[in-house]
Amino acid sequence: MVLSSNREAIIYLSSQPGIEGVRFGREAIRLENVGLNDGDYIVDIWKPAHPGGIVKTDSARAVSGRLSMTLPEFVDDIDDIVVHIRIE
Repeated sequence: MVLSSNREAIIYLSSQPGIEGVRFGREAIRLENVGLNDGDYIVDIWKPAHPGGIVKTDSARAVSGRLSMTLPEFVDDIDDIVVHIRIE
């Protein structure tokens, strides 16, 4: 699921409902057609159950409405992963 505006996007990643313990490897993804303006963004990777929430912060650049980034490896158990992309 993606919620977005022209200045930020929030992406919720999870495995199929009812399935836990799925391991996702480090993987590059590309967002497009979510309405982000071109420019530099801060990318926060959240694990909601992790103390402090944020497990990684990085930067990315949107060009022609597309933004590429690499997600860290994670296990989808009771704690999914949330990506918050916000304008610098």
